[in-house]
Amino acid sequence: MTTPKHQQVRSRNEKFAEKTATRIWSEQATEDNPYIAESALCHGYDLFELVDQCSFVQVLYLLYRGELPSKDQEKLLESLMI
Repeated sequence: MTTPKHQQVRSRNEKFAEKTATRIWSEQATEDNPYIAESALCHGYDLFELVDQCSFVQVLYLLYRGELPSKDQEKLLESLMI
């Protein structure tokens, strides 16, 4: 089965988009594949450590405030989410 000419993908040899830089997220690509992250940081915290050691509420707070919540802040946010 052949693809019609108007649907064929063509390369423009142009950048699709500029790389976005934020203070929230930082990724380091692997040497052999730029689409696979070797490390990922969320506000300076390692993503894999966050997944293993933090609750959803803690990570949500981190995304909005840039720091992990205190125990009281975490308890309040958990209560509000219910």
